Amino acid sequence: MVGTGLGMSTSYGIVTGHGGKIEVESEVGRGSVFTLQFPAAAKTDSPKESPEPKQETESNSLRILVVDDEEVICNILDKFLSKKGHLVRIVDNGREAIMLTKIDDYDLVLCDMAMPDVFGYDVIRALNKLEKRPKIGIITGWGEKLKSIDDEGLKVDFIIKKPFDLSELAKNINVAFGTE
Repeated sequence: MVGTGLGMSTSYGIVTGHGGKIEVESEVGRGSVFTLQFPAAAKTDSPKESPEPKQETESNSLRILVVDDEEVICNILDKFLSKKGHLVRIVDNGREAIMLTKIDDYDLVLCDMAMPDVFGYDVIRALNKLEKRPKIGIITGWGEKLKSIDDEGLKVDFIIKKPFDLSELAKNINVAFGTE
């Protein structure tokens, strides 16, 4: 079975989020070698909090809906965005996201593209029809498989390819809300 590569994307996000590095050497027919590097922990009397990413979100108290079927990514985004003072709602499928956006207003929707049943394209199409359209950020591991958003007539505010750095996400949010 051929994977989607999203497991590696998730691993990369977790490792780099902790200041580490992943290197891959691969040779057809021979296999692959993965080297993971983590920073050495400094001795402290009582660690209080993990270091924050360099880029802060300057838009405070946004209502954000995160739509992704990967639990790890949802947890990372929930923790990061909640720490910044945003109200975060997580859903793991497009159908529920569309339903929620019809009954609640969101300032920002961060949406994966590849999900079971209802794809990200369907969610974005529904968001674009809302009277009060939220800002839309696509978070995807599809890379070049992502068909053109313009060809579909869909309006989005930014696209981030997985794996992404949380500071990159914060910067895109600030640009979308005109705070950078």
